[in-house]
Amino acid sequence: MNKINITPSKIIISHVYSKDNKGDAALLSVLINDTRKQFKNSSITILTMDSINKNEEFEGITVQNSFMFYVMKSFKSRYSILLYSLYIMNITLLWAHVYKLTGLSLPIHRKLKNLCQMYSKTDLVLPVGGGYLRSHKKGIGSLLNILLLVHPIWLSRILRKPTILYTQSIGPFSNKLEERIVSRTLSKCVKATIVREDTSMQLLKSIGVNKNAYRSVDSGFAFNAQGIIYHLRKRLGIEKNQLLVGITARKWLPHTAQCEYERALSETVKHIVTKHNAAVVFIPQVTAEFHEDDDRVIHKRICQNLKGVKNVYILEDKVDHYQIKAAYDSLDLLIGTRFHSVIFSLTSYVPAIAIEYEHKTGGIMHDLGLDKWVVKIEEVNSKILCKKVDELIVERKAYKSHLKKIIPDYVELTNNAIKIVQKYYKKFVKN
Repeated sequence: MNKINITPSKIIISHVYSKDNKGDAALLSVLINDTRKQFKNSSITILTMDSINKNEEFEGITVQNSFMFYVMKSFKSRYSILLYSLYIMNITLLWAHVYKLTGLSLPIHRKLKNLCQMYSKTDLVLPVGGGYLRSHKKGIGSLLNILLLVHPIWLSRILRKPTILYTQSIGPFSNKLEERIVSRTLSKCVKATIVREDTSMQLLKSIGVNKNAYRSVDSGFAFNAQGIIYHLRKRLGIEKNQLLVGITARKWLPHTAQCEYERALSETVKHIVTKHNAAVVFIPQVTAEFHEDDDRVIHKRICQNLKGVKNVYILEDKVDHYQIKAAYDSLDLLIGTRFHSVIFSLTSYVPAIAIEYEHKTGGIMHDLGLDKWVVKIEEVNSKILCKKVDELIVERKAYKSHLKKIIPDYVELTNNAIKIVQKYYKKFVKN
């Protein structure tokens, strides 16, 4: 009997958002590292919805644009985006059907054709870990976003290429139609779905995804700075013995609620500086200008209410995900809205208050026995945050001791995800 080759020659890592989202870049880095270790000598290509330079690479891997990028960059009007999205999805799925049945390539746009051919020649598709498979906004925009996210997964199925979702959070969804689309996609087109918290696992069961779903942990816990050092205190001129509190904030809420959230953070900063003689630094976890998703804009707006308040800093250096991870080592505490800033802190044994904007936050903090330190973004106000900060400063030593007990074992769980990938790829090849 001939030995079955269980190492894919070509792998696509898809659904990559932006290297300027330091959390997503960390997840991508971990997936690349896991894939290289598990499938030695495989050729990997990254497909991103971000803008890229000619011959761009990420950690030695070729980066190319995804179908979703061409939708986002081609038009500005919503009507034109809708029509072009429908065209791209339909023409490429038609291309896949024709190619599978006849081996012939339909004469479509060169860039779309190149992407389709890439999928046709790959051995394995790994959508990167994250929390993107959810409702984006209500209405047609949300539905369109869901369709664009599942479209390459359907394309892979038509071409008989195995897809395995890596360490995901799934949902929430704004309506039953979106739930049915995702349920059918994960049930029919995906060999295995790996989720990173219980809420997503429960949601999968509730929408009818009962097979080949596995519970793992956020792969961001496996990310480290690779020996890179970023002296945040030295960079900002903050004394070694002064309490240093980091903050990450983001745009998320409707206008009025967003203003209240930002005001609560500014008032909390005043409290921290005056009561605890601390320094506060705003750390930009995401600086994706192409996607109009730049934390520095929010940080500057918050700081407009802090004029005259000393010892408040905004980190504006151009830094990568390794340097950002290293920067958290300098902190004493974190108030984090961007959840991977919380993960980066916790793995540096820095106590954190997590502001929850998606269920991944509460789910993962619950895993770690840190429910007490979660505040929902819709409920944020200065009274709650100031009280939490005061409690955290008192309990900081115990919190840190707790992290040192639980984090190493939790990090160890990140090794399970790539083993699941290997198991299902082997099963696919044998069948």
